Amino acid sequence: MKEAVALVVIFNNHYPGNIQKLESIYGDRFSNIIYLLPFAEESNGNVVTVFGHSYYFQGYISQFLHDQRANHFDYFIFIADDLLLNPKINQHNFCEWFGVDPSTAFIPSLINVHEHRGWWRRAREAALWETTTDYLDIGPYIPSASEAESRIRSHGMSVGAFRYWQITPYPPNLKSFLRYVMKQPSELLNVLSSVHKTYRMNYPLIGGYSDMLILPYRYHREFRKLTGAFATGRLFVELALPTALALTVDKIVTEKSLDRSGLVLWDKCRVNGLHIEHHGSVDTLLQKFSDRHLYIHPIKLSEWVARNE
Repeated sequence: MKEAVALVVIFNNHYPGNIQKLESIYGDRFSNIIYLLPFAEESNGNVVTVFGHSYYFQGYISQFLHDQRANHFDYFIFIADDLLLNPKINQHNFCEWFGVDPSTAFIPSLINVHEHRGWWRRAREAALWETTTDYLDIGPYIPSASEAESRIRSHGMSVGAFRYWQITPYPPNLKSFLRYVMKQPSELLNVLSSVHKTYRMNYPLIGGYSDMLILPYRYHREFRKLTGAFATGRLFVELALPTALALTVDKIVTEKSLDRSGLVLWDKCRVNGLHIEHHGSVDTLLQKFSDRHLYIHPIKLSEWVARNE
């Protein structure tokens, strides 16, 4: 008999010391907590040993979904180990909070990478990424480019061309440009001849914030295959997970369609300010957690004190 949900915590690095803190935070809200821990000495109980590069941690998810323990659940809530869920979210009400059901998955955001405002280093990766290299061909294990584009469009997303300034190997400002061509003078003519060109992706990809994801079990076989293939192909996780989700599930909910959103702290000053405001206490932070927020990220638990410490 299946359990309703597994809360699956993804560690980017081998840091087992945080497991006790995570148990104190989530243990009374989720009966089934799984930890994906790189290079754990043993894979048993609620710890799953995973291997790979944290830039491609979709591979950790793929490895877990191939584990027999994954067959016991109807839903998987994947979160980064430094993402803190709203304390009111539990195994009984997460579907209402995130708008998921057996045919609907959740991810915080989806973006059309060719429409991304400003320069984003991952745009170049999206434009240049290929399914085939001299030593590897993952093409047979993923949908064709035409099928992938059709599935992406079925979710209201689009696949378009990049302008040169979006995929330069340097931030598109004069200082960076001069530094680049001074180091590689031979590239000057190439840059000047490329400015007005457009560039289509070799394989359709979308992007999105990927430190949290909810997947219904019915999609786990196809999802584990695609995430494994994208990890093998060294596709960055914020391209790999959104694309794999779009190629797999029937419907995707993002924060745009909810009345709440996550609180993401992009700069260190805000992270430090939150730590000072709550005296480094996870309990205090949870007590003051706003109902407007689904989660806060990042909260580096090694720098915070949890209950029972």
